[in-house]
Amino acid sequence: MITAAQPPHLTPDDYLQFEARRPVKHEYINGEIVAMAGASDAHVTIALNVAALLRSHLRGAGCRILHRRPTRPPTDQHRLEWQPHRLLRRCHPGNPVPSCPTNLMTSERLLQLPPLESGDRLTRAEFERRYAAMPNLKKAELIEGVVYVASPLRYRSHGQPHLLVTTWLGTYCAATPGVEAADAPTIRLDADNEPQPDAILRLTQGGRSTISPDDYIEGAPELIVEIAASSASYDLHDKLRVYRRNGVQEYIVWRTYDPQIDWFYLNEGEYHTLSPDADGILRSRQFPGLWLAGDRLLANDLAAVLAVLQQGIATPEHQAFVTALQSAVP
Repeated sequence: MITAAQPPHLTPDDYLQFEARRPVKHEYINGEIVAMAGASDAHVTIALNVAALLRSHLRGAGCRILHRRPTRPPTDQHRLEWQPHRLLRRCHPGNPVPSCPTNLMTSERLLQLPPLESGDRLTRAEFERRYAAMPNLKKAELIEGVVYVASPLRYRSHGQPHLLVTTWLGTYCAATPGVEAADAPTIRLDADNEPQPDAILRLTQGGRSTISPDDYIEGAPELIVEIAASSASYDLHDKLRVYRRNGVQEYIVWRTYDPQIDWFYLNEGEYHTLSPDADGILRSRQFPGLWLAGDRLLANDLAAVLAVLQQGIATPEHQAFVTALQSAVP
């Protein structure tokens, strides 16, 4: 009986040296070299379509697509080496793709972790998983189980108002130990809602929110501020209902296109509109001394806004509030 000769078992180094001298591509499978057949027109068309689809999904994700990357040397003597049609690679070697020790992913792996897109319906856990995989994405929210990805922010309709609001809140915090402000923090409200409001104010002791071990706000801050375009924004509809249901005590929406400031306070489970006093000043019911000259804020007059705030901070009500907060510190 004639026994067929067994092909020699090659090491990875043998394979790489062999491949470097051959015009035809091969794969290295369990110690053997397998020639790759030429691609048909249908194969090439499918490959290009997949590449285009992946590229559109990866915008802003810190990754790029490589077409027929040269084979890679296996680590710790793996017996399998292959040439996938599409590889996904992080552009920053120091930030590897989760659960992928070689820093490479095939298209099948990518399809298991698609990017966040507005309108996606996700659980909070899945939302966080996808958000964490997109480090270049600056703002995304989960509202009633639906994903909202922020558009690029304009200067006068968002960027400048955002700064004015955070300056106002930060000045109040500086004079009120026991109160913290934050700029655009992610908040874990409930199983279907993880908003990222423009600014918040919270009590550090005895409040409704806490800071989780992984450094997220959990629960409802006492005050939330959103910068919105108009009354048609979801900030005044879906978000308002979510904040009310979760017990956010005060909710401020600055509508930059109308222009208008809506200040809501929670009473017996319903939001009511806070009216200005005889001097046109809005006074917080939750934070004594937090005064706002709404007309001056709409006019981008930060100096006047802060001057009115200082008047509120100088009141006996604010001093009593600070004393109460300090006595609550263990």
